[in-house]
Amino acid sequence: KKILLNLKEIFTIDYIKSYISRNANYFIISIIIFLISALLGFYFNNYFNNILPDHFRMATSIIDEISVNFRDIFIHNIFIDLSVVFNGFLFSIDSIITTVLNGVLLGYAFSRVNTILFVVGITPHGIFEIPSSIIAMGGSLIATRWEIHMLNSIISKKHTFREEFKKYKYMLKDILATVIYVFILLIIAAAIESTITPLLLSIVSV
Repeated sequence: KKILLNLKEIFTIDYIKSYISRNANYFIISIIIFLISALLGFYFNNYFNNILPDHFRMATSIIDEISVNFRDIFIHNIFIDLSVVFNGFLFSIDSIITTVLNGVLLGYAFSRVNTILFVVGITPHGIFEIPSSIIAMGGSLIATRWEIHMLNSIISKKHTFREEFKKYKYMLKDILATVIYVFILLIIAAAIESTITPLLLSIVSV
């Protein structure tokens, strides 16, 4: 019962505000990584097209071959974002690589696809999917920070592992909150991408 009450707290406005406030630096870092990557993908699209032609050609065909299967879209996206979050316990190396790749692919697609098609094909679900990716990267950094605290407690021996675990338990709750927020955002994104996006694309493609 206590666990359920704690989970309910994650959905309160006060918790969401405090969650954003105490993790603001992580989210800012995530946004910077994503934006710089997107700019690289946009301005150096020819370079990326030459080094990984098949991979980046797929980015421009996503709009033309957009899936209408909610389940496939959701599973694909949740697997990526949850991998990003939990790779935070491996010092966020893979998480950063994934976030960079996502940003580069978005920037690349924007440089190669008709602007109207891009806006219609990406924006409706992207306003949920992109924040999910950024939150996932932030959650990864929270996990890495928690891990560093735990390792410091073992190495320094100034405090016991148990004391440090109790002190930073709130970070584990924030990681759980991250997973839940990502889950919700991706459900909405998948619902839009499988219903509204194909409809809008069919209209502008006529």
